[in-house]
Amino acid sequence: MHLYIEPQAGSAPVVQVIDSARHAVHMEVYFLSDGKVLRALANAHDRGVQVEVILDHHPYGLPAWKVRKEAEKVRQTGASLRWAPQRFEAVGGQYVYEHGKWTCNQRECEIGTGNYGWYSFHHDRDYDLVTSNPSIVRAANMVFTADWNNQRAGNYPHRVLVLSPDSAGKILQVIRQPGPIIMESEELGDYRPILEALAAKGKEAKVLLLELLSVYCPPNQSISTARPSVVRKAASLAAKTSATRASCAIGKWASSSTGKHSRRSTSSLPRIGATVSY
Repeated sequence: MHLYIEPQAGSAPVVQVIDSARHAVHMEVYFLSDGKVLRALANAHDRGVQVEVILDHHPYGLPAWKVRKEAEKVRQTGASLRWAPQRFEAVGGQYVYEHGKWTCNQRECEIGTGNYGWYSFHHDRDYDLVTSNPSIVRAANMVFTADWNNQRAGNYPHRVLVLSPDSAGKILQVIRQPGPIIMESEELGDYRPILEALAAKGKEAKVLLLELLSVYCPPNQSISTARPSVVRKAASLAAKTSATRASCAIGKWASSSTGKHSRRSTSSLPRIGATVSY
């Protein structure tokens, strides 16, 4: 088991799982455009590997023509492509997505946090876990097969993996365990149990967040007006959980080793007691 750090690792963790495949490659990802990953899929197909890819059909903010282009490039590799199950698609007023990013063969899996695009691999702070743990590989392939056939994965994968929807309980178990914790996330919403668990940790919790955040905008509301309301709502709920605790510390965070995309805090976050950096 190895944890790779982006943007230093690039596409290598994904490519190595594809290159080592002997019989099948299962890829389930929110967005796929990286040239090295696409070439690795084509090479796998050419050597007789069964390549199957699941993509999100309605990525947030992505125009339909770009989704069609993405699908065309995947099919050109020889891979079989299916869209994610309807229950994970943003249609009919739903705000839900196939947001996983992972690739498995029969012996190894890469499970990560970043999209499979050149920019993500070379600029974003993300993590890629590559593991040959048989239980994890089996569970992840079971989830893929279930999604490929628009079925439910069953109980076994949920015993091995932390799967969304319904992941909050296991995340809370991690936060509530004894001792200090660290949390790094693109965003932290207004889900009260998580905020209350962080408040209970107080200064034993360190939380790293983006200062600038893309958020879902309700109809007729611009991003510029939606962002402050979301932050204020989360701040209000968190403050109620621990109003007497010390204010959050202010820090800095750079999303790449070059520092080109640094985010610097400009205001304090809720008084949950944790050290919060941006």
